[in-house]
Amino acid sequence: MIICIIDTLAKNNLTDSKIVCGIKGHAKVLLCEIDALLKKNSLTIADMDAFAVVAGVGSFTGIRLGVSTMRAFCQVTGKKLLAVDSLKYRAYNVACKKSAAVCLDAASNSLYYAKFDGSGKQLCETKFCSICEAKETFADCDKIYCDIEIEGVAVQNYQNLDVSLSQYVCDNLDKLQEYQNIAPFYLKQSQAEENLLKKELAQRIIRNWTKSDIPALAKIEREYFTDYWTEIFFLDSFANPDFNVLICEYSGKIVSYVAYQKNNFEIDVTNVATLESERKKGNAKILINKLIEIAKENKSEKINLEVRVSNKAAQELYKSCGFEIVGIRKGFYTDEDGYTMSLFLNDE
Repeated sequence: MIICIIDTLAKNNLTDSKIVCGIKGHAKVLLCEIDALLKKNSLTIADMDAFAVVAGVGSFTGIRLGVSTMRAFCQVTGKKLLAVDSLKYRAYNVACKKSAAVCLDAASNSLYYAKFDGSGKQLCETKFCSICEAKETFADCDKIYCDIEIEGVAVQNYQNLDVSLSQYVCDNLDKLQEYQNIAPFYLKQSQAEENLLKKELAQRIIRNWTKSDIPALAKIEREYFTDYWTEIFFLDSFANPDFNVLICEYSGKIVSYVAYQKNNFEIDVTNVATLESERKKGNAKILINKLIEIAKENKSEKINLEVRVSNKAAQELYKSCGFEIVGIRKGFYTDEDGYTMSLFLNDE
């Protein structure tokens, strides 16, 4: 079986073969190098039995280029197109006792990563984190593989692994996602998407809750939490002058909210929730920043909150707003521990 494989995310060339031919390149050279590789092996595009492309996670431009080029070849030849996960194939030959972190440079001092066990099974969804948080994020991993050096972290280069994209594709032909459902896998947004999101965020309305919001808040609670607040709880809390809910509203709909309790010179955040369809759009950050403004106006000295130990995304959000981990609360959640995070306003 002859498969043409391209990886537009990596920096060095693959070793090609007569059976499976691969290339790693970028926009200016991609088609030229594919042509050269085919000629070197006395092949044409029509000779291919299938095509494969590394569809992410990785550079927006690189992914888009690779996927669109392979789609064009498949439409011309009628052959199938296979999608390769950039982290899964690198984890193919990882050896570890418990778990290994497999990472790629995401630029802007950040990393794409996922964790795998010794059999190559993925243990968490693909995420990204800042380089400065890598040590903490990968503390539970036996080994850390990355294509760049990370200060303070013992990193193993992929050259130390017998990683072969060609072999990975051959061994996993029956498992790889086919053309009909293939889509570029991005964790970061394009500039156009970011500009659109900024425009949408500018249309968000931040306001205090009213009694008429309670049914909608209770509905979000049921969808978001296992130990959710009921409408009766919200009704009882509405009468408490020290309790408030900040709401983020878009197009007349509640998309996110932060509930908090004033306690002398401190504010305790009790719940933060966002609709599934509105996550990763900055709604929660807008609310947290608004809460910080309110705390400063009220001369509060500190804002406290709890977050699941496993919820790295939320922790990163809070850290970006100035919060820091100050302690751990064992068994705070029914199924795991929680970190206490605080923002000290009197330090500013």
